[in-house]
Amino acid sequence: MSIDRLAQVLWGQSSLLDELEFRLESLELVARSGRHGRVGKACQEVASVQAQIDELDKRRIEYSGEFAASLGIDPSSTLKSIIENSPGEWRESLEETRIDLTSKLTRIAQLTESLRGVLSQRLEVVNTVLRVVSAPAGVYGADGLASSVRPTLLSEAV
Repeated sequence: MSIDRLAQVLWGQSSLLDELEFRLESLELVARSGRHGRVGKACQEVASVQAQIDELDKRRIEYSGEFAASLGIDPSSTLKSIIENSPGEWRESLEETRIDLTSKLTRIAQLTESLRGVLSQRLEVVNTVLRVVSAPAGVYGADGLASSVRPTLLSEAV
């Protein structure tokens, strides 16, 4: 039955949203700690979970369309509309799932906004450091005279 498949996919989405929230929290902790070398790995983990969510969402769209059609409503109906037209024994369960998904998406949106602020601050610090490091003013050659050529950090280290 299409409602069983829809319920299973919604449960899978709920589980993946939990995983996404955890990965975003981990990314935020890494970013706040200043461990910039780990930010890339944390971002990859977030992207991996997001890809799984996107794949599962394709099935949710398919299954909800099939179920909506079986109810005699538009296959592109919203989940709320599908729930309102569902048989009584499924209505409460599906509504609880919808509320749970909405709550998780709200927390993820808040976490994403917080993370955006943290990463913006870190990027600002990196840009400031790069401006200072690449500033040509006050560079002197070995003879003590002002130099017009700024050696790169790599050439200074070698």
